[in-house]
Amino acid sequence: VGRTGTQTLRQALEVLGYKVFGDAEIVWKQDVRQMILKAKTSQDWAPFRQYIVENGYNATVGLDDLQFDVWKAFNGTENGIKGVLTVRPFESWYKSIFRHQFWEVRYMMHRR
Repeated sequence: VGRTGTQTLRQALEVLGYKVFGDAEIVWKQDVRQMILKAKTSQDWAPFRQYIVENGYNATVGLDDLQFDVWKAFNGTENGIKGVLTVRPFESWYKSIFRHQFWEVRYMMHRR
């Protein structure tokens, strides 16, 4: 779940040598975003699976509702898949979400 240390987890995984696929790849790479949207609509995850493999990704973080779709892209059959659940007290999580959304909206308004 976002706002629970996912970026810190991403950095830790990268230090350990993992190549991480996460929200940043979806936000900043239009072709990846379009590929995922197409896969969700058609249920053909082969192009996305090929992209993940060809680019050497071997970890994911912060995908929220897409996490299951990414797992499904690999047919849910990958042995040895491990997960890390990050948690945070509700009050601090809610405040963080509010601050994040506030700054995101301000940023988007200034980009116009």
